[in-house]
Amino acid sequence: MAALGFNAFLPSQLGKRIQSPNPQETSASHLLLLDQTGAQQAATEHSVSQGLEDESLPRIVLDSWRSSVNSVVTLFRVPRPTFTVIWIFLLYSFTTRVEVLNPQYISITLDWSLATVNSLLAGKALLSAMILFALPVIRKIYLQPRLNDQQIDLFIVKASLSLNALGMAGFGIPISSPLFIAALLLYTSGNGLYDSLTTFGLTSLPVDQKPGDFLVRIGLAQTISGLVAAPFWSTVFSLCLKSDSLSTGLAYWISAGLFGGTIVLSQSLRSQGSVP
Repeated sequence: MAALGFNAFLPSQLGKRIQSPNPQETSASHLLLLDQTGAQQAATEHSVSQGLEDESLPRIVLDSWRSSVNSVVTLFRVPRPTFTVIWIFLLYSFTTRVEVLNPQYISITLDWSLATVNSLLAGKALLSAMILFALPVIRKIYLQPRLNDQQIDLFIVKASLSLNALGMAGFGIPISSPLFIAALLLYTSGNGLYDSLTTFGLTSLPVDQKPGDFLVRIGLAQTISGLVAAPFWSTVFSLCLKSDSLSTGLAYWISAGLFGGTIVLSQSLRSQGSVP
């Protein structure tokens, strides 16, 4: 009787094997739940990042546009010597655009075919590249023992402008072909202005000026001069061809005069900057 009463209080499943759920079904359900959760998270992150991109792209374009407009408006609202450096870049870019006339002018002056002219201009480009490769060696061996960095930059700028001016003046005179070619090569020898003037401008920037803004101003000055210069030089050359009293080399004489004005501006950089 005691045994029967004790058995009545025992669980009915005691001694029986407890049936557990199928482990394959459990793992499959768990993986499916993880996949659904991961897909939802990925979709949420994608929508958030897409929203940020949609918001940031117009903002970036607007900020870039505002920066460009501000740079144009304040192109010359900078202290010296940055003001003078920007003007030199503007005049230099405007003056060197006279080279668009070279093929036609050389062909007319020397009575050469365009194929011969192109060969001469290819030699001019080769000389220009050789000078650019030689400048670092000249700078290190001959200039650095005698001058500091800013003095070297100013020396190269002035030397380049002087060679440009002399070459353009001779190039505008209809002379014999050897002297004509010599004048063109003399002009090409003055090929170190851009890098040296950029370096000088960066090293002489005031404390409140950013290098990025300075480089943007240089680019804008070159762009503006390029838009104006090509039509100007083409108009001058066209007038010379139509006129009996004007020399066909007038555009190059004007260019030589502008190079002279740029030399005067470069002379003032010594007193405006920190060059001893």
